[in-house]
Amino acid sequence: MKNSLVPIAVILIIMAVFLIFNSSQAVKNVQQTLDAERYQRMTAEEKLQQAERRIRFLEAQVGESQSKIDKIQAILNDKEIESQDIAGEFDRMSQEKAALEIKLKEYESNVGRQQGAANP
Repeated sequence: MKNSLVPIAVILIIMAVFLIFNSSQAVKNVQQTLDAERYQRMTAEEKLQQAERRIRFLEAQVGESQSKIDKIQAILNDKEIESQDIAGEFDRMSQEKAALEIKLKEYESNVGRQQGAANP
């Protein structure tokens, strides 16, 4: 009976070693997959952080640009108001010039009449 148990024990031991080896390989494959996933997550997280930093930088630049645009718009508005004031002043002076030219022509015609009346 002892002799018949030895081959069974050897077969059981070989099967146990085979199962342990297969389980070890399966665990190793799962560990490699897990490590690969962790690496991918780490690299994705680093890229996300870089993108967030870039977004904050670009938002700051947009804010600065908007501030500059607002300042330029204020200057343009001031210049437009000045331009309108100058245009109004020009119109007023043109009207005054026209009025003065009319008065000058009237004066010249009055002087011409007076000289014609004095020369007869």
